[in-house]
Amino acid sequence: MNVSKRERRRPIRGRDAVRQSRRRREAQDAFEAGQFERARDLWSEVCRRCPGDWEASCTLAACHAFLGDDARAFSILEAAASDPALLQGARDQCVVSPRIADEVAQDLVLVKDIGIEELAPGERRLAIKQLVGFVLAMYRAAQRVFSAYKERPLDERWIRVIVSRLGLLDFFGPMAEEDAPGRLAALKADLFAAGRSWEHMSLRKQFTEICVTVLSAESWDMGAAMPGEACKAILSVLAPMVFEHVPWEL
Repeated sequence: MNVSKRERRRPIRGRDAVRQSRRRREAQDAFEAGQFERARDLWSEVCRRCPGDWEASCTLAACHAFLGDDARAFSILEAAASDPALLQGARDQCVVSPRIADEVAQDLVLVKDIGIEELAPGERRLAIKQLVGFVLAMYRAAQRVFSAYKERPLDERWIRVIVSRLGLLDFFGPMAEEDAPGRLAALKADLFAAGRSWEHMSLRKQFTEICVTVLSAESWDMGAAMPGEACKAILSVLAPMVFEHVPWEL
């Protein structure tokens, strides 16, 4: 699984993005349903088309393990571990997400403040883990964009971060590049109306606002576990918490 940086970071656009999004959803559905042979084949295709996706690599390894092919599962994980970016992503998701989920789910005052007190404890934890995963994915996308476009204006970099996420969704696909500038402009207008200035925000605060904007655009599906408004409320809490565990390097 030796992949060049250029190949690993090649964005998926247009119809390819739509197909890849559907393929990932089908692969995850098959995995969760225990259809490991089908999940293996689907995740293999995801990995082939998007090398460097640590989540796809780890789930593919799990498929092989469930099917009794421990040697293949180990070789996939070994290859993933040799890639610093994949290894860091796996560490963040496997260590940081459960830790924050436990911390938030056990804080009954915070649970009530963000409006998820009616959820069962297991549902709370799952919903929080998914949102932490979202923040981590957005952060890694921002790191890639900011590294690749160091000389470009800041707003342009944030627009590319938005596109990198929305471009993978069926609803947006190739329209993400046209849609993203308007979303950033609307965010700035909303902040101005609330007496806040985008230009005077730190990068970390801007990142949190971008996350909320993208989350709203995605109409995030948490398996009907968490209402949309609660997603926005908790994201404002979770994003700062993530960077208590993950170094901020943007």
